[in-house]
Amino acid sequence: MKKSYLKVLIKEEIIKALNEFTQSEFDEAETWGDFIKLFNQYKRDLTPITKYDEEHSFLGSGANGKVFRIGNSNKVIKITKNIYDVYTAEDLLGTDYKHLPKIYNIIHFEQEHEQNEYVGVIILEYLNELPKDLFNLFLILSPNYNKKAPYLDNFLEGLIEIDEIKKVLLGLDPSVESTIKKYDFLNQLVGIKNDLNAALNMEDIIDSGVLDPTPGNFLMRGNTIVFTDIING
Repeated sequence: MKKSYLKVLIKEEIIKALNEFTQSEFDEAETWGDFIKLFNQYKRDLTPITKYDEEHSFLGSGANGKVFRIGNSNKVIKITKNIYDVYTAEDLLGTDYKHLPKIYNIIHFEQEHEQNEYVGVIILEYLNELPKDLFNLFLILSPNYNKKAPYLDNFLEGLIEIDEIKKVLLGLDPSVESTIKKYDFLNQLVGIKNDLNAALNMEDIIDSGVLDPTPGNFLMRGNTIVFTDIING
């Protein structure tokens, strides 16, 4: 009974901390550095609750942002300077697509200073990395690997069909056929494409040149492939 009560209490404290993070106090930040300081303080406040080592909560960074896991919960925080990230998250907020990430909350504000004028914070679901053999399938379709064409980009943009993706994969590496079947890879790609078209204005994304289907932007929810970092940056 005592143990059960403790679990409930910890859960309530985590929810409280998450809610506090989304409050307007973060609007007080005027620079990117101010915002990072506020976030670091938030992480320090949360760490004793979750018993999770702070240094392990950092998951990665790109040209315009950083991603942190919130303790050992099922949520991550993405801090971004790319406004397209926030636009995409706003379109996905409250939706439940099989192959796109769940977005729980968004806060964003413009800064008065000339540099780093925009900061957005997206709270989304925590997802697992792709297994190596599945990651390699995406890698084969990447122009950095095959030195030929952005096959996956072309498929998601509607320029080629799924049958051509299969031919490309088997043409470049026949040994991947078992992996394709194992993960139902081709059908999952079709699912990703359908979800993108249902959820987002793909024409605007394609015209803006910000679609980013690189291997590292696909993660796993159970056995499902999720296109989580859709926008370049």
